[in-house]
Amino acid sequence: MFNFEEHVEDLQSHIVRVQANCKTLALKMAANGHREFARVLLANASVHDASKWHGIEWEVMHMGPDVDANGMTVIDVGESEEVFVSAGAYAVRL
Repeated sequence: MFNFEEHVEDLQSHIVRVQANCKTLALKMAANGHREFARVLLANASVHDASKWHGIEWEVMHMGPDVDANGMTVIDVGESEEVFVSAGAYAVRL
Protein backbone atom coordinates (compact mmCIF):
# COMPACT_ATOMS: atom_id res chain seq x y z
CA MET A 1 0.00 0.00 0.00
CA PHE A 2 1.21 3.50 -0.79
CA ASN A 3 2.31 5.62 2.12
CA PHE A 4 0.86 9.14 2.31
CA GLU A 5 3.69 10.79 0.37
CA GLU A 6 3.56 8.20 -2.45
CA HIS A 7 -0.21 8.53 -2.68
CA VAL A 8 -0.01 12.33 -2.93
CA GLU A 9 2.74 12.08 -5.56
CA ASP A 10 0.69 9.58 -7.59
CA LEU A 11 -2.40 11.78 -7.46
CA GLN A 12 -0.46 14.93 -8.37
CA SER A 13 1.12 13.11 -11.33
CA HIS A 14 -2.33 12.03 -12.51
CA ILE A 15 -3.62 15.61 -12.30
CA VAL A 16 -0.64 16.91 -14.31
CA ARG A 17 -1.22 14.25 -17.00
CA VAL A 18 -4.95 15.06 -17.24
CA GLN A 19 -4.20 18.78 -17.53
CA ALA A 20 -1.55 18.21 -20.22
CA ASN A 21 -3.77 15.88 -22.24
CA CYS A 22 -6.71 18.28 -22.08
CA LYS A 23 -4.49 21.15 -23.19
CA THR A 24 -3.25 19.12 -26.16
CA LEU A 25 -6.81 18.26 -27.18
CA ALA A 26 -8.04 21.82 -26.62
CA LEU A 27 -5.32 23.31 -28.81
CA LYS A 28 -6.15 20.85 -31.58
CA MET A 29 -9.88 21.61 -31.22
CA ALA A 30 -9.28 25.36 -31.29
CA ALA A 31 -7.11 25.01 -34.39
CA ASN A 32 -10.04 23.18 -36.02
CA GLY A 33 -12.46 25.99 -35.18
CA HIS A 34 -13.93 24.56 -31.98
CA ARG A 35 -12.73 27.30 -29.64
CA GLU A 36 -15.76 27.25 -27.33
CA PHE A 37 -15.54 23.49 -26.87
CA ALA A 38 -11.79 23.81 -26.22
CA ARG A 39 -12.43 26.45 -23.55
CA VAL A 40 -15.09 24.29 -21.86
CA LEU A 41 -12.77 21.27 -21.94
CA LEU A 42 -10.01 23.26 -20.24
CA ALA A 43 -12.45 24.57 -17.63
CA ASN A 44 -13.72 21.05 -16.89
CA ALA A 45 -10.16 19.74 -16.71
CA SER A 46 -9.47 22.26 -13.97
CA VAL A 47 -12.11 20.76 -11.69
CA HIS A 48 -12.15 17.13 -12.89
CA ASP A 49 -9.84 15.73 -10.23
CA ALA A 50 -10.96 17.72 -7.19
CA SER A 51 -13.00 14.76 -5.91
CA LYS A 52 -9.96 12.45 -6.01
CA TRP A 53 -8.82 13.94 -2.70
CA HIS A 54 -11.93 12.64 -0.85
CA GLY A 55 -13.82 9.48 0.05
CA ILE A 56 -13.62 6.32 -1.99
CA GLU A 57 -11.60 7.99 -4.73
CA TRP A 58 -8.84 8.84 -2.23
CA GLU A 59 -9.05 5.40 -0.66
CA VAL A 60 -8.92 3.18 -3.76
CA MET A 61 -8.23 5.14 -6.96
CA HIS A 62 -4.44 5.12 -7.26
CA MET A 63 -1.64 3.13 -8.85
CA GLY A 64 -0.27 1.61 -5.66
CA PRO A 65 0.74 -2.02 -5.29
CA ASP A 66 -2.46 -2.73 -3.32
CA VAL A 67 -4.66 -1.99 -6.38
CA ASP A 68 -6.39 -5.13 -7.65
CA ALA A 69 -5.41 -5.31 -11.35
CA ASN A 70 -8.14 -7.95 -11.92
CA GLY A 71 -10.76 -5.34 -11.09
CA MET A 72 -9.57 -3.00 -13.83
CA THR A 73 -10.73 -2.99 -17.42
CA VAL A 74 -8.61 -1.77 -20.29
CA ILE A 75 -10.34 -0.98 -23.57
CA ASP A 76 -8.29 -1.09 -26.77
CA VAL A 77 -9.74 1.41 -29.23
CA GLY A 78 -7.30 0.48 -31.97
CA GLU A 79 -5.98 3.02 -34.43
CA SER A 80 -9.19 4.85 -35.26
CA GLU A 81 -8.79 8.22 -36.94
CA GLU A 82 -11.97 9.48 -35.30
CA VAL A 83 -11.77 10.50 -31.67
CA PHE A 84 -14.96 11.45 -29.89
CA VAL A 85 -14.73 13.61 -26.81
CA SER A 86 -17.51 15.03 -24.72
CA ALA A 87 -17.48 17.77 -22.12
CA GLY A 88 -20.82 18.80 -20.69
CA ALA A 89 -23.32 19.11 -23.53
CA TYR A 90 -20.66 19.42 -26.21
CA ALA A 91 -19.37 16.72 -28.55
CA VAL A 92 -17.05 17.04 -31.51
CA ARG A 93 -15.32 14.72 -33.95
CA LEU A 94 -11.64 15.55 -34.40
